[in-house]
Amino acid sequence: MVGVISPFNFPLVLSIRAIAAALALGNAVVHKPDSRAAVSGGIIIARIFEDAGLPKGVLQVVPGGAAADEAMCSDPNIAMISFTGSAEGGSKVGEVAGRHLKKVQLELGGKNSLIVLDDADIDVAASNAAWGAFLIRGRSAYRQASCWRMPI
Repeated sequence: MVGVISPFNFPLVLSIRAIAAALALGNAVVHKPDSRAAVSGGIIIARIFEDAGLPKGVLQVVPGGAAADEAMCSDPNIAMISFTGSAEGGSKVGEVAGRHLKKVQLELGGKNSLIVLDDADIDVAASNAAWGAFLIRGRSAYRQASCWRMPI
């Protein structure tokens, strides 16, 4: 069984990518979305899988806060934790899961690598990278990067 702990930002996308991968590989999933996005990042996903015919009990959504995270990280029935969120939260997840020798995947809000192919337009690639970096940072950060725009 895989435990998925997902963040408030981009709740649908950041939840579904971990859930779908775990399910596709034959795992049951316990998903704990951020409480600020429990519907869009949890309940809707469970309903979509239910409507698609996923057997009952294969995907469970668990509401809660840090106590639910800790319970998932220490539950002997959960073999792996996938966490997306802050470095502070990720260090706690890693610590508790590590004590129980669980596999852990942490995405801690950093900037990921970007591959720009030789035939790409460098200006468009740079613009898109900047736009993506500031996409969920709020209006003030986007205004700071207003010289960058997403080409259509």
